[in-house]
Amino acid sequence: QRIIGEIDFASQRIVLQEGEGESTIFPSGIPRDEVTTTNPVLFGIISFLAVIGILFATFCLIFNLIFIKRKYIKLTSPIINVVICIGAGVLYLEVIILGVPSEDFAVQSGLCNLALWTASFGFTLVFGSLVVKTWRIYYIFHMLNSAKPQKKGFKPPKDWILLAVIGALLIVDLVFLIPVTAVENSRFFATTQKRQFSAKSDLVCNSNAHLPIMAVFLIYKSIYLWIGLFLAFETRKVKTEALNDAKF
Repeated sequence: QRIIGEIDFASQRIVLQEGEGESTIFPSGIPRDEVTTTNPVLFGIISFLAVIGILFATFCLIFNLIFIKRKYIKLTSPIINVVICIGAGVLYLEVIILGVPSEDFAVQSGLCNLALWTASFGFTLVFGSLVVKTWRIYYIFHMLNSAKPQKKGFKPPKDWILLAVIGALLIVDLVFLIPVTAVENSRFFATTQKRQFSAKSDLVCNSNAHLPIMAVFLIYKSIYLWIGLFLAFETRKVKTEALNDAKF
């Protein structure tokens, strides 16, 4: 089994690799239509695990809302925890979206774009929220350990400020996603493989500028992780257990 070319469903054209010819590979020069999608059993297992994750995220969200007035829960920033739970649910949903089996180009193309949007928003809601939570802890203890004149009238950043930062990060995601979706538009290409003079096509998310898009996406998202790593290191000595997220 080897790759001999690609089928571009958008242009309805077969692009063979160098040295390959339709007449020598397929009888009458026409490949048999056969598209491979996600294995139903595998999709069922993965979806089941993703649903468990969504249910657990929902449980944590409800738990934070029910006990939002408890002192210990208040210290953990329950409103921001709710945002994290929503983001976790969105990321689990992306797992299901990526695995939905369909041979329809329009459906798969839409799912491909939707998966990119859910991955971007979910990551921002989860890790963006963790970063701003840790930043508030860092800011509080940095101010408390500073000179006395700076402590006078000191007030820690409110939840609405953290939510505003998260909202700004989501706007940055929109600035990235809208042009990618409108101009580039993720497409489905099928990899054609030779197997006993028949063609099998495997649908995968791809686009004409897939590598540059993913490079920009991953570099931008990695900035969250590096900032979070720095803040976690700086707050690692916080003794209040409810405030010390660095160990996680």
